Amino acid sequence: YEGSLRFIGRQAMLHAAMITMQLAAVFASTAEFPVESVKLSWGKALSVGTLKTKLNVRYDSRANRDFPKEVSISGKEGSIGYKVTRNLGTSQTDIALTADAQGTMISVDVEDGHVQEIGVERQVVLGGHTIGLSPSWLLPAKTARVGLVSGVGEGSVSAQIAYATESKKTEYELGYSIEPVRGKLVSATITPANNVLKVEMADSSFEPGATWKGTTNIDARTGKMSKVTITRAW
Repeated sequence: YEGSLRFIGRQAMLHAAMITMQLAAVFASTAEFPVESVKLSWGKALSVGTLKTKLNVRYDSRANRDFPKEVSISGKEGSIGYKVTRNLGTSQTDIALTADAQGTMISVDVEDGHVQEIGVERQVVLGGHTIGLSPSWLLPAKTARVGLVSGVGEGSVSAQIAYATESKKTEYELGYSIEPVRGKLVSATITPANNVLKVEMADSSFEPGATWKGTTNIDARTGKMSKVTITRAW
């Protein structure tokens, strides 16, 4: 089993290098381009009796070079969705539940037996535009968060506002995504509070049946790239 994982890891590293070079080409003017770690994911559809679920395994070279970091199963039964994640390093189990109630999606996230976040998601029409609205409450942080997303032209814009009730601090996040070429999605998200621009490239045309994703964080003031993260899902 471990030998198979090592082989998969070596094959994935070759694809990861190609995605990394694509990101480097986009930001060729950046002086430094350090690759700190490689993160990969493998997904497989499974059937247990009448239950259809998906197994997902995540690998993080920084956490363990030869073994997965976490394993999760996810699926949906009727209007109820679920995802159970087990961290193999910390032995922590997280549970995410969703329920569709007449067009409104209700979600609950539980980490290590404690409820972390409760949220709802619904599409509304304002001024002829369809807007995805997703308010939520983060229990430990006592923070209210509202997310908005809407299509603009060939792409979509998003915004998120978080308000911490105890510190009275408000944080904003703005994003834009577009698919310039079929199967290739580019998105950018900026957080004004720390001047960090997150750029993500997802490519489902690079390898049949798989989606490769490259993510990098850029200092909006200096243009310096801090790290690159690569994931693969199939």
